[in-house]
Parts: sequence; C-alpha cells; structure tokens
Amino acid sequence: MRGLAAALAAVVAVAAGCGETVETRVLHRSSCEVCHQPLDSGGEPRGIEEAHPWAALSCTDCHGGNAFVCSGPIDTSVSPPSCDGEWQYDQDLAHPSPAGSPRDLRALSPGQLDDVDADWLRFKNPGDLRVISLTCGRCHTAETTAVKRSAHSHAAGELGVARFRAGLQATPNARNGAVAAIDPNAAQGGACAAQAIRLFDPLPVVVGSDDPLTWPSVATALDQVLAKECIGCHIQDFGPNDGPGRYRSSGCSACHSGYAEDGLARGGDPWVPHDAAPHPIGHGITPAAPSSTCLSCHAGAGARIGLSYQGLRDAAAGAVGPRAVLVERPLYGEPAGSFVADEDRDNGFDETPPDVHFEAGMDCVDCHGAAELHGDGHIYADAACEVRTTCEDCHGTVREAARPRARLPGLFVGDDGALMLATRVSGKTLRVPQVKAAVTPGDAAYDAAAAAAMGVDAGGFSHTDEVACTTCHAGWIPSCYGCHMTVDLAQAAPYLTTGVPQPGVLTTASTTGFQANDMVLVRDTKGKIALSSPAERLFVTLLAYDPAVEASRPLFERVPRTFPAADGAVAGFGQRAIDPHTTRRKSQFQACDRCHSAGSAAAPSNEALLDVAHGFGSARFDVTACAVDDAGPRTGCEAEDTYHLDAVVTRDGAPLVVMGHPYPNASRPLTLEEIGAMRAVEVEATTPVPDDARTNPAWPAARAVE
Repeated sequence: MRGLAAALAAVVAVAAGCGETVETRVLHRSSCEVCHQPLDSGGEPRGIEEAHPWAALSCTDCHGGNAFVCSGPIDTSVSPPSCDGEWQYDQDLAHPSPAGSPRDLRALSPGQLDDVDADWLRFKNPGDLRVISLTCGRCHTAETTAVKRSAHSHAAGELGVARFRAGLQATPNARNGAVAAIDPNAAQGGACAAQAIRLFDPLPVVVGSDDPLTWPSVATALDQVLAKECIGCHIQDFGPNDGPGRYRSSGCSACHSGYAEDGLARGGDPWVPHDAAPHPIGHGITPAAPSSTCLSCHAGAGARIGLSYQGLRDAAAGAVGPRAVLVERPLYGEPAGSFVADEDRDNGFDETPPDVHFEAGMDCVDCHGAAELHGDGHIYADAACEVRTTCEDCHGTVREAARPRARLPGLFVGDDGALMLATRVSGKTLRVPQVKAAVTPGDAAYDAAAAAAMGVDAGGFSHTDEVACTTCHAGWIPSCYGCHMTVDLAQAAPYLTTGVPQPGVLTTASTTGFQANDMVLVRDTKGKIALSSPAERLFVTLLAYDPAVEASRPLFERVPRTFPAADGAVAGFGQRAIDPHTTRRKSQFQACDRCHSAGSAAAPSNEALLDVAHGFGSARFDVTACAVDDAGPRTGCEAEDTYHLDAVVTRDGAPLVVMGHPYPNASRPLTLEEIGAMRAVEVEATTPVPDDARTNPAWPAARAVE
C-alpha cells in the first residue's frame, strides 16, 4: 500500500502551440480510496461500497484516522485538500495506532473493551457504544443515548431474575448488568415507572477460597456462571463469532452491519479476505436488520424464540425419531444435525411448524420497531416494559379494527380501505387480517369457528378479554424440563472480573425431558392468561480439587437452588410467561378441552390434560434429587425429594416456581379460583388422553383429533 503515487499517474494530453506535449499529473484521492476503492483498468473506482448513502460522510468521519497525508504543509480549507509537498499513501500514517490495545478486539469482554484506546476502537468499529458520541451519535443522538440503557445493552433482566431465583437478592429488579448503567430520569418511566431503575453496577465478582469446601451453595457456584453465560448476547461486546449464524459486531453495528450465516464477506473491498470469517457481508449500513441478524442471539438459550419462529427445535432437548428431518449444517454454535425441522417426514404434517408471520416473509423488525429495539431511554429489568408491540396493534380486537400507528411505520391503509403492511426487509406488501372482521357475521372474512372462540357473548364477554392471543394460536410450545449441570472448579478460574467463565468450568449439561405440546397456563405481566415455559429447572453437581486425593471430588450432587419462600425454602425453579413465536391461524393442537372439562365438570375425562394446563403437573418428567433444605456444600444428600418438573402450583394453590418480574402486573401461576372457573365449563372431548397419560413423556400429541 506504500509508494502508490506512481501507480496513480494519469497521462493527460495538453495542447501546446501547434504541437502536442504529454504531461503527467498525480490523480490524487484519499488514502482510504486508494487502497479500498482502487481504479480499475478503465480508470473507474471499484471496491468498497458506500456505507451511508443517506448523507455525505467521509471514511474518517466514521473510522477516524487520516485520509490525507502530505510530506509538507497541507491546506484543508479547500476540497480536496492541497499539499505543499508530496502526497503520502502509507497505511501506518493513515490508520490509527493500536496504542497498546490488542489488534483483534472480538474476544474481549466488556470490561476489557472499556480499556481499549478510543481511537483504535473507533477505527475498528465506529458503532461501538463507547465511541458512538463521535460517530453515529452526532446525528442519531436520541437513539444512541437510549440504546445504552436498553436491555440489548445491559441484559440486566436476565441477571436480576436468575439471582432472585437463587436467593441472592430480595427482588427480581435489576441490581447488576453486563456493564454499569445510569438513568438520570428513572422516575419518568411511563407505564413501567415502578420498575425504572436509576443505576446498577456490573455483576459482582465471586472469588473462590483456597479451600473449596468454603464455597457456600449452589447459588454462588452456578448462578454466577449462568448469569455470565446468559448475557453473552448483549451489544457491549462483539459476541461469540464462533460458528455459522453466530457472527456479529458490537454496539450499533451488531444490528446495522449485516453478517452472512457463514461470516464471509461478499463485498468489493480488495483488502478484506473473502475466505475467512468473521467479516460483514459488505461495507453498507443496514437500516432494517433481517431476522438472520436477530437470530445470532435469539436462537440461543432461554425461550429460543428465534428457532421456534423458523419452525426448528433443539434436537438435544429431546428424543429424535428415525424419520426426523434435521438441519444438516452447523448452525448457531451447534454441529450439523442439532436442530429438528420436522419430527416425522412421512406423517403428512409438521409437528413444529414455523410461525405464520415467518412463512409470510416477515422479519423481526416488521413487528419490533426502532423504539423497542433502541429502548425509550429508561433502564428496565423486564423486557415486557420495552417490548410494547402486541397482536392487537396490527390485527385489532373483536370490538375495533387496527389502524396505522407511528410505532409500526410499515402499516398503511390500502386503496380499498384495508390495513396493509409494507415489510421492511423483504419488500412485500401484505394484507393484515382483522379480528373484528372474522367475528362479524356478514363480513367477507367471517369465520364461524373464530366467532365461537373469540366473539362477544350476550353478556359482553369475549375470551380475548382474559386470554392472550398466543394462548390459542401457538402451533407448539417448546418446554425443556430439568437441566442437570456439573461445574468443576478445578478446571480453570471459575469467575472473572469481566466476561464469561473460562472453558472447562461448566462441564456437562443434560435435560430430563422435552415437550413441544405442553400448555401450562399462567398470568402474564399484562394480566392475561398466557402460555409459559420452564426456566432454569436446575440440578447441580459441584466438583472441586481435593489435594488429599489429587483429583476433583463432589462438594454436592444433584442439588436444586434454594429460594426463600414466605413459608419455607422451595426449589428455585423458574417459569416464564412467553409468546413462543409459533403463531398459526388455527393451531393444530389447541382445543377447548385443553382448558375446560370434557364431558363432566365433576369427573372430566380429560383430567390429566387439565392438570398439565392448570399447573398441577404429572409424573412424566419426575426427578429424585437432594431435598431443597439440604442444599449446603456436602458430598451427598442427607434427604431426597421427588420433583414433578412440569408442576407450577400445588393442589393447595401454593406456587412451586419463581415467576420473576412483577411489573406491570405480577406474573404468577393460576389461582384455585381461576382453575375452578375453567373446569366448571363443560366441552366436547377433542384431545386424546391415553391411560398412561400421567407418566408418558410423549403425550400430549402434536395434533388434536380432526
């Protein structure tokens, strides 16, 4: 890249009297263009793409560095600048210096990135949140201010609930985040004002003693590990970048700089290798991120909604039959064959179908707009306070049709008066069905079954007043029951001041059982009866090195976390209300007898099915492990309990799980009164209930009787 002035010479014919002479002039361009957008054989620039066509920005406006380097005085008052000397095309002069910082920043934790030289960080990634006041924030001030306090930035909700379930803090509100954050206007948090947080600190460091027998509990041994692993998808660092579907950058670039699934560049920059990951697809900024960008994080742990949206499930979570259709390529950090697309290729239907919105060509940003993704400038522990979009925003209610709204700019009224959606990535124009039309007799879209399920009765009541839309419209609900983990403190330093644990700390993880068709109902934070899935049903074995035997030995085995309930300790199992993102116009397995008594309210033939739906559980995924009050460090159990892993409430109405977030309303299991009201309604039997239903992990089936 050095000494390129000669290569930039242009031969220009100049008239001189009656003859003609040839004068050689230097065709001067910026150092950035000389290397990254060289002239082709025809003299046309070819190479790196324009990043920001919406406004004139130079390379150094974003990346810093020096675009024009002269051996003598340089005059920047003219454009392009003039040089009283020789232009110098030198990489070392044009690029900032690392200034003692690592050249590769992708493996650094948030704390380590805090210490990187700002000029070097800006050069490597102008979108990093630490430098955006110099770059993106010069124009996008509101967005860049807000995003630093958003859940995408701090992931505080994951930490708060995990530590609450472990008994490490008194409330599920965020006390710690991936990074420190402060909200100077926390008291103005709108509908979630009670949950708005003024400030929090990074996750505290747990330092192990030289004597491992002093490690106090499963909470400190594992929850710190889980918390640090679970916040791996926040935009304060560059992400894992360790395999297909897991490539991204940090800060604004995490969403607005697109990466291919394989992490390989497709752009024209001659200095970017096209055969080595990770590199963005090209140099251009992406205003509306495709779903593939979101999936680099949201296909992972937790509810795995990114997988479900595509109609995929984790093969490791449950048994895979011989006729299953697998994803035969590495994806999302897992090897080929790790995800199931169809449970049985020969039975004529898909047990785990994609979301109908995915099938229509919609991307995440078509529902979740910029205001949600950037946040509103306040710090919340519960994503429900940031994710404001509802089904009703687009599809209306049984009483009123939806209308265009600023939060969803793709919505508009078509020429025929129908509500339409212009998708932001695929460029499709879609008609948006309205619930009111489906339940209104005489309307062209009237559906008798929809009217029976959702219509307003003579007393003015509709199921939609009490029940969340996805409760009846989910095509399936991924539920992983029981996670068995082994943590070996001898493998490596278990806890770092920043970042994630060293490899080897978390050595094993297995799941007791998986069900795609369990409907366990709870009240969500909006007060609706909603679907739920298990969260952190953990049994832990903790190993530590014992010098006496020169090997690791268990400090305790198969111990659940302890949650200090009001009437005594219980297992710190979690349950969360979810939208599984498996929406179908008509769900293949949802039926009235999922909630209501089949045949007789006094002696329902579907009692086993109702017990699962209402939270009493079954014996399908039972585990015998340490009693919850014997959770201290030891080599074995003094007593054992049998845990019904699909149960969320006792027959007496006492919660068996820790729901977590209390805002805007407390999410909780159903009460006995609510369960009784549902069972008092008698309906026709539709869902098969075999004799072994209470112990058969393969039941319920993926389909109700047609």
